[in-house]
Amino acid sequence: MVALFPGAWVSTGQWGVSAWVALFAAGAGLAITRSAGRAAVPFLFLAAWAALAFGRAWWLGDPPAVPLHQMSSGALIAFAFFMISDPMTQPWHAGARAVWVVATAGLGFWMQTAWIVTTAAPIWGLVLSAPLVPILERLFPAPRKAWAPPVPSTAKGIAA
Repeated sequence: MVALFPGAWVSTGQWGVSAWVALFAAGAGLAITRSAGRAAVPFLFLAAWAALAFGRAWWLGDPPAVPLHQMSSGALIAFAFFMISDPMTQPWHAGARAVWVVATAGLGFWMQTAWIVTTAAPIWGLVLSAPLVPILERLFPAPRKAWAPPVPSTAKGIAA
């Protein structure tokens, strides 16, 4: 929507920058990503983003408070645990997945710092890195997970 309509925007401030919001989002996200078998994805994404943020701060001579503030964004935490960790949209091979996650973080950070896209930089990184998935899947073939079909519920006591 942001790319198609000039009036659309993503409000990263809606999540706030307090520690409890980030901890709540990370805790809920960790429960979900663990059950999907993708708990490493958000941590790798956040580590790559932190390395870029702290490296940039060091390069520019900024105090550590600047990247710490950038990392405390609830939107960044929510993105890491709820958007990039979707197992159906990422490479199945662990090494290819790591390359893709770091590329997503790098592209998003580049959009935020070079292009001043502050409202949706991680999302743009995800959009820009999405075409890498089929390329990485071809370079690093891996078996796809067979998701179990849902078990039909049997409602007792309901007349047909």
